[in-house]
Amino acid sequence: MSKGMLYLFAILAISIMISCTTVTPQDTPQNTAQVAAIRAMHGMLMKGDFVVFYRDWCHQHIAKQLTTEEFSEFMRSNKGKEVLRLFTEVLKAADEKAETDVLIARPEDEEGQYEFILKMSQEERRGGRRWHIELQWHDGKWKLLDTD
Repeated sequence: MSKGMLYLFAILAISIMISCTTVTPQDTPQNTAQVAAIRAMHGMLMKGDFVVFYRDWCHQHIAKQLTTEEFSEFMRSNKGKEVLRLFTEVLKAADEKAETDVLIARPEDEEGQYEFILKMSQEERRGGRRWHIELQWHDGKWKLLDTD
């Protein structure tokens, strides 16, 4: 191989390395893996396809508590509508880059868990409003562990 070819190859390799390191975006509240999981879950919930949601997005913790039928029935109830509302509000806050006085998104103490806390008044919480989503990393993706 000639010196010219080696020089060209070296320049090409360096420019590829530089472009790979400068193009990688930083995590923002809108593009984290956890927010992407919430978006995908929200889309499935909006479609009302609770059986597929249960199968694909619910952690085994939920499966130990509810059957597919019980989960579907719950999601069609007023309490289920509150869960959907929570997902909608969390996504809205993430998209608006809300400060921590509106939304807290953080890893939990236990390895592989992540939580979204929607700040609201005690009155709203007592009124049955959902405010907390917990995710668990399982089988290569973030899954719904619990809501409060």
